[in-house]
Amino acid sequence: NLYGISYGTRVAQHYARQYPDATRTVILDGVVPPQVALGPAIAIEAQRALETIFARCAESASCAERFPRIGDEFRRLKDRLTAGPVSIEVPDPVTGHEERFSFGSAELAGALRILSYHPNTVALMPLLIHEAFGENYRPIAAQYLMSARSLAESLSIGMHNAVVCTEDAPFFRRENVSREDLESTYIGPLQLEALKAICGVWPRGVLDPNLREPLATDAPVLLLSGSADPITPPRFAELAAIEMSNKRLLTGTHQGHGQLTRSCIPQIMAKFVDSASFEGMDETCLQRQFAMPFFLDFTGPAP
Repeated sequence: NLYGISYGTRVAQHYARQYPDATRTVILDGVVPPQVALGPAIAIEAQRALETIFARCAESASCAERFPRIGDEFRRLKDRLTAGPVSIEVPDPVTGHEERFSFGSAELAGALRILSYHPNTVALMPLLIHEAFGENYRPIAAQYLMSARSLAESLSIGMHNAVVCTEDAPFFRRENVSREDLESTYIGPLQLEALKAICGVWPRGVLDPNLREPLATDAPVLLLSGSADPITPPRFAELAAIEMSNKRLLTGTHQGHGQLTRSCIPQIMAKFVDSASFEGMDETCLQRQFAMPFFLDFTGPAP
């Protein structure tokens, strides 16, 4: 019984491809389709997710009233920080010690990208952007510090580079993402250019010739997506499932990257693994999934 999340979905699909007789069920959460090379479209998907967040704010009466021009404020904030970073002194969010550092458009993009992964942190984004637009940079700078340190502690950069440079970088060209498209995003081309530079010198491993092929299987496969996922959108699950004959695709409304702990998903997964079947699966609970309302100030959402 296989479970994979994010990059782990690629691993689970390849295991099922190589060892079909040992595969009973597959759960793919935040699906990476084998046909897609991760890297070129990261900025595109992140921009699409940000625009979805702004649209959701506009549809919320309280958020729209509090932040009526949030999209315009963000664009002007980004332009300001692109023209020149600001020097900020903030209490370290973990230790409390004052720390001074430069906060520019790259740090803004880094903070927003991580915040957009989960509905609880998405709820903070309009408020943080609005405050930074008003030159109160400390709240979003603190978020950047926390996310940057968390990634540094949890991610093995060497292993990441070995995987990306072996499995993705050789296929970057076929993704057909132009520099103009990347320039129109809040992340821009910097991340992709950095990956290309790293992979120009990083050692590569062995690549199975069928790794990039869609998984063709009769085993039951449950594919989970979040409608607001900034890196593996629901259409990725649809692309991964084209050769699967026994599948079910579920999408959580306003949910981000990874559905494992959200709402009734644990119960759905447990029943699926227990029965290896979709029979009697109750999906109506997804209609009641909770997404944190937008914070209107630092005390929280409207009551």
